Amino acid sequence: MALTPWSGFWSLGPVAAAAALFGGEWIQKQRELRRIGVPLSGGQVTRALSREHAAALYHLSASAIRYYSLPLLAVSGTQPHWFLAILVLLIAAPLADHRRLQPQLSLPVFIGLYGLELAAYQAGLWHGCWRQRTLRPLWPRLLWRR
Repeated sequence: MALTPWSGFWSLGPVAAAAALFGGEWIQKQRELRRIGVPLSGGQVTRALSREHAAALYHLSASAIRYYSLPLLAVSGTQPHWFLAILVLLIAAPLADHRRLQPQLSLPVFIGLYGLELAAYQAGLWHGCWRQRTLRPLWPRLLWRR
């Protein structure tokens, strides 16, 4: 939703879908909280849901940066309409980590070093995949537990 002003009219569909899904989740959480007798205001539920979604974005960003930032940068160079979404994905984790860790580095230096470290990791990972002739280490592994 934050990208709407820069993405133009075509981003309104995904924005409306995201808002509807968030609203549906909010209603579901409110019902569940009432059912179990937890009195939270709508604002508290909104803040909690927003933090939950921000945490999910952080973990998605951290995983994407760790394994896929080099290919994503290549895609953003060839598909300009994806640039802003890829930028948000690649910058969310370093921004959160800078805020959380409060290093004695400026934000641009921290993000640059963060990117260099992960680019070096990825170069080694991709090189190993090339040498072993497999992409298996790059495939996500889904585990379902109850």
